[in-house]
Amino acid sequence: AHELVHQFSLRGLNWLFEPSYLDSGYRSHQLMGISEHFEVQLTLPPNPEGKDADYLYQTDASSQGTPRGTWGILRSYDSAAKQPFLEPLPNNPIGRSRQALSGVEYCSPDSRNPAGGKYRRYSVLALAAEQLDGPEKAIVYRPKAQVKVAFQDKDGKIVEIRDVETPLFSPEGLIYALEEDVIWDGAKNKWRWKPGLDFEPLVLRAAAGDCIEVKLTNRFDPKDGAFNFNAVSQDGRPADKICTEKEYRMLRENPHNFVGAFEADNRCFGGNKASTWAGLYPQLVAYDPLQSSGYNVGLNPVQTVAAPGTNRGPETTTYYWYAGKVDWNEQGRAVWTPVEFGSANLLPADPVFQHPKGLFGALIVEPQGTSWRTDPNTRASATIKKADGSEFREFVMIAQDDIEMFWRDSHTGKPVAVPIVSAEAEAAVNYRSDFLLFKLAPPAPWSVAVDPDGAMTIYDQTRVDQTRLLASQFHGGDPVTPVFTAHAGTPVRFRMLHPGGIFEGHVFTLNGHGWPELPYAHTKNPNNPGGDPYLSIAQTIGNNPLAEWKGQQIGIGPLSHYDFVMEPSAGMHNGAGGSQKVPGDYLYRSFPAVFFEGGFWGVFRVGPEVPAGQQRDVIAVTTATRQRQGGVVLTGANSSILGTDRFADGVRIYQGGADPQNGTCTGKELKGRFEVTDTTGPQRKWR
Repeated sequence: AHELVHQFSLRGLNWLFEPSYLDSGYRSHQLMGISEHFEVQLTLPPNPEGKDADYLYQTDASSQGTPRGTWGILRSYDSAAKQPFLEPLPNNPIGRSRQALSGVEYCSPDSRNPAGGKYRRYSVLALAAEQLDGPEKAIVYRPKAQVKVAFQDKDGKIVEIRDVETPLFSPEGLIYALEEDVIWDGAKNKWRWKPGLDFEPLVLRAAAGDCIEVKLTNRFDPKDGAFNFNAVSQDGRPADKICTEKEYRMLRENPHNFVGAFEADNRCFGGNKASTWAGLYPQLVAYDPLQSSGYNVGLNPVQTVAAPGTNRGPETTTYYWYAGKVDWNEQGRAVWTPVEFGSANLLPADPVFQHPKGLFGALIVEPQGTSWRTDPNTRASATIKKADGSEFREFVMIAQDDIEMFWRDSHTGKPVAVPIVSAEAEAAVNYRSDFLLFKLAPPAPWSVAVDPDGAMTIYDQTRVDQTRLLASQFHGGDPVTPVFTAHAGTPVRFRMLHPGGIFEGHVFTLNGHGWPELPYAHTKNPNNPGGDPYLSIAQTIGNNPLAEWKGQQIGIGPLSHYDFVMEPSAGMHNGAGGSQKVPGDYLYRSFPAVFFEGGFWGVFRVGPEVPAGQQRDVIAVTTATRQRQGGVVLTGANSSILGTDRFADGVRIYQGGADPQNGTCTGKELKGRFEVTDTTGPQRKWR
């Protein structure tokens, strides 16, 4: 009831989480377990005359549910024509006139003008990771990892211990990218990621009430391995079989492997091959289901784009989304309501095989009238400025748990499937995974054993001292997962998303912090002051004095979207550093051990509280090594300066105290040379 849950989804529509409570927040997905029930209350929009519209529902949106048939169609018929098997409702008679909208008309009239300040344009490319210029040509979840592998003979005797240094990567990865974030290298016939920008999933932002125009172009190469069977081989095995018989049996018969034969076939026979068609579906926002849904279902027109060179259709399309709700009043006229939805997944058209390869993103609908500055190296972290001039820090987190992850044998140079203890053992956030296997230091001189058939066994982790497992100073620096930064006392919002995966739910927790379960408040829509109260609901995110407070969120799974708001509420302080504004490093993680060990964890770094307008970057010393010839080598990391979004050029180290009020050091400055050594990722490393 609690571990293996269902995630209900109804695409293209949204509803209040609790229909009788106007401050419960809008959803387009809903968690349910054994013996639970809930109600979805909504009104289907009118269709253009003579047309029907189809909407996809999924009673279990997981990788185990959808392929096994837990989906169907909600069909909205032309309201002008009576259907022989449906009786009209008294409040919805045949021939009732309602204003039909199509395409960009779903945007409110005042937001359709590109010069009006509410029109957001984005140009997005769909790419295969093999098309990227780089050493791996893949989604790299961990750039460098070291592990000792013990090779055994048929009797289980260790015959060789070998150091394996490797990245963790997905060689058949797929991504969305903003066109401005990639550069085409014609000489190499490859795409290059924009220098200085972290490699991460697509993140789009809009303010409530905005019209969002998204131009999607398919740049998939149909010859890439993601779209072809038998594209991966390893260790001299036949190209159509990348597992040994023993590995295949282990996957099928493992009592912890809830996926069973489905997972075994995908891993061992390259069965998980994605469609070459591309689309982009947004949750929550309003759009024309016949033109801008970004996926194909039922009798709707095709809304995806074909790969180049296939001659199967257009390679580019444009979607129009409205950041709010569109309802119809008693006179049948459309009523537009700006809604601060917060987090929404951006999902691919293929609901089964594209998201495990990394094809997904996030759409964040901010407060109405806001502006934002993304951090210099990442679009996942930003400072949001509201219309009233107040600011908050925002961190977008996208979870993965059914990743096709490999490592590379440094001796053979060939990819090897990452050893797993169950089907769910690999997890990541924002294309990064700090797989704890590589931080373990077992008493035996090896971490993974490999028998003559290639089957792997992870060393018994219960015999490992894990008290230092997460400490940066013992592992050469911070985890590879995102390190989010803010000053103590700063209002913070974490945007938690899950674009698809297995049906075993995550439990997100952030040590030392709490947040309201339902951080929503409704307001009246001035465009519709009377009539049906449900037509007058707008939504803001922030103070809800009736909401229950949480320190964790259960049931995060496929298509989930949550907002964890840490701001002053109901007279009680809240923000970075908790109610007491305590600086330091705080652990965020997926609490189930299998996801935590599989790599879903990281650091929220809170710097000292500083006066408004005097923000400084957040500094961390990650290692201190005493030298034989005397002296100490310090290494660490610093974030961008929150007020200017620029990195400091250097670091000064002081021995002694600090003045928290002024954000300055008061001790003796240590002599030495400190310089920036690494400019990649969302932080700068220094030595």
